Amino acid sequence: MHLLQIIGGIFFMILGVLGLFLPILQGILFLLIGAALLSPYIPAFRRGKIWMYRRYPRLRHELYRWKRRFRK
Repeated sequence: MHLLQIIGGIFFMILGVLGLFLPILQGILFLLIGAALLSPYIPAFRRGKIWMYRRYPRLRHELYRWKRRFRK
């Protein structure tokens, strides 16, 4: 599971970088998804996630609900 999460995170980060230069792809969205997938493994992304949770507590609650829904 961890390997799949790391591969997915790297894939989305590459798509995000490509999306910054290609008008078809949504680069920022893919970068955020990749950062979220890699946050358990990269301290800078982990700090960013913690900052987002503190800044937007409602977002944290919604993401927690989504996680619970998909883990079942």
